[in-house]
Amino acid sequence: MNKLEKSSLVFVIFIFLSSLTLLYFKYNFTFFMPILSISILTMLILLTIVIILVLVYDEDT
Repeated sequence: MNKLEKSSLVFVIFIFLSSLTLLYFKYNFTFFMPILSISILTMLILLTIVIILVLVYDEDT
């Protein structure tokens, strides 16, 4: 894959994770503590950063 394909794949993954996070907040924010929800959002952001680093800056391809 070239760099444009990797970037678009990362963008699609990020949009997917953001949509799941928004749905989670919409339906479960009143049932859980806000600190738990913020920590889950932070974990998703960190996961997205790791995916970006692995896919875009992969030296083996």
